[in-house]
Order: sequence, then structure tokens, then C-alpha cells
Amino acid sequence: MRLSAFRFVLQCPSKRGAMLAMGIASFALPGTWQAQAESKFTTFHPPGSIATTATGINTSGTIAGSYQDSGYRYHGFARSPDGTITAFDPEGSVDTQAVGINSSGLIAGSYATGNDFSHAFVRAPDGSFTTIPYGGTEASAIDNDGAVTGTSSLLRLGFLWTPDGHVAFFAAPEAANGTEPKSINDSGVITGPYYDSDEFAHGFIRDAAGTITVFNVPGSAATFPASINADGAIAGMYSDDTFTIHGFVRNPAGSIATFDPAGSMYTAPQSINAKGEVTGFFIDARYVSHGFVRTPDSKLKVFDVPGGTSTSATALNREDAVVGSYIVGLASHGFLRSP
Repeated sequence: MRLSAFRFVLQCPSKRGAMLAMGIASFALPGTWQAQAESKFTTFHPPGSIATTATGINTSGTIAGSYQDSGYRYHGFARSPDGTITAFDPEGSVDTQAVGINSSGLIAGSYATGNDFSHAFVRAPDGSFTTIPYGGTEASAIDNDGAVTGTSSLLRLGFLWTPDGHVAFFAAPEAANGTEPKSINDSGVITGPYYDSDEFAHGFIRDAAGTITVFNVPGSAATFPASINADGAIAGMYSDDTFTIHGFVRNPAGSIATFDPAGSMYTAPQSINAKGEVTGFFIDARYVSHGFVRTPDSKLKVFDVPGGTSTSATALNREDAVVGSYIVGLASHGFLRSP
């Protein structure tokens, strides 16, 4: 099996929308810790939204994300801790995607113009924009120094942009079909997948000096890193030889632990915080998506937004606040889960 199809499977938990499985009502799974009773959920959506997804939350509790309007155009938004939502688009944008927010409130994302080229951007808290000056760039993450990493869809390379305006493009070894950075920590270390000549995914780590190390989950058919924390711990997913998707955590020394919530047929870690807690979602046998938090001692807490039929967590901060999206009927909304 060539990985053109499998590559889509690995990429489906994208930042583009609420990657939620449509299904019937969520239910408790044996062997997991249902966490609703100890948590507070706040739900939200920007005015005019028909689909909302939160993609990042910083230490102050400001949330970044994107929403789709009734004309099916995407816009970015920032939600302040008091609940105020500010929608935004860079000038000339016909489609705006926000992917992350740092401790200073800088938001990274990408926007498309009428010529269909994407442009990565950084939005400051005062509403001003800095556009990364290369067409085809798509941001994936921002660190607390304001450095942005992502992918050049035209060059099929990864990039690192720093606030002084410097852009470095790079490729992982044997990346015949693309290098796709997904996360950067405050030491400037970047992780993500790259794709070999058969389009199989492998993990890479690029240190601040530009040295790239390749890794794979032992016994995996493909490895897809999603997030790296300040200590260098990485969370992501991998496929086994039956093309079933599982979660993994790689510690800074290189040891890898794999996991699945009970009842999962697809496990998709999305974010790891400074304490080593991991959040993401999994899909059960009824094709319903549930959120989870995995603690550093390997305990799994499963949760669903009350009233929703499907829940997808995308990010968490140091204070254990989790954001993501959930489905009610045919519409998706943003949520904040407070511990």
C-alpha cells in the first residue's frame, strides 16, 4: 500500500477544521476515567460561525482558532479570558487559518489570496500582521520568542521564520515527498513528519543548530510527531502494520511509550504541555470522537463536552486548560475545558 492514502489518514487531524467523527451520543468506555464531573466546560463560537475550531491556548488563557462563515470562508479569531471574541483576517485574505498562540499573544497562521497561494503570518495582540514573504508557506506552530515553523507547499520543504525576518528552509534526510514541521519549542527544536520515496511517514527532530535526527516508533509502518514541549518530549501518532493508528510519547532521551484509550480504533494525540501532559482525541468503534488527557504517569482521562455528540481536543496549556471543538447536530463549536 502506497502511503498517498495513508498519508491522508495521518494528516486528517489537521488545524483546518474540527476533525470530529460524526456519530451518535458519546458513552462511557470501560477502563477509562470519565472526567466531566471534575471539569468545567465553556463553549463558544464567533458570531456568524457555522463551524468553529480552537487550535491553541496560552498561559493567560487566550484562545486562538478559526471559524467558517455561512459563505464557507474561514476566518481567524482570538478569544480573551473574559470571553470576548475578536475575528480577524489579514488584508487580501479569502481564507484565514490560525494555528497557534504564544505566551505574548502572538498568533501564527496562514491565509490564502485570490491566486490560491498561501502565506504564513503572525498577528500581534494589537491586531497588526506580519506576513512571511514567501508564497506557498503554511504555518504550523509558534514559539514564545515569536519564531514560526511550517511547510512550503510549493517547495515541499519545512521552514523556520524568526522575528528578525530570516527564513531558513530545510528538508529531513530522504524526504523525497516532503518535510512537514508541526511543532517548535522555546529552544528552537522542531518536530514533525517527513515522507520518503514511498510516501511513508517518519519522525524528525531538528535542533536549533539545524541538525536533524530521524526516529520511528519501533515496529511502526509510519510515525507522525505532532507536538514537542520545552523539555523535548514529543507526542504524536503512528500506524502499525495493519494501518491502525495509535498514540505515542517520546521522552527527551529517546524512549518511546505507546498508548490507546480503552475502546479506541484511532488515537490522535495533538499537544503536549510543559508538564508532559498530552491531549488529543480518539475514535471508538461507533465512529464517535472523544477527548482525552494523558498524564505523565500514563493515566488517561477521557471526556466529552456535555450535550455534544463528538469531541475533539486540540491543545492544552501549562495550567491544564484544554481547548478543541465539539459537534452538536451538524455544527461544530469551540470549547474550553478548565480543570
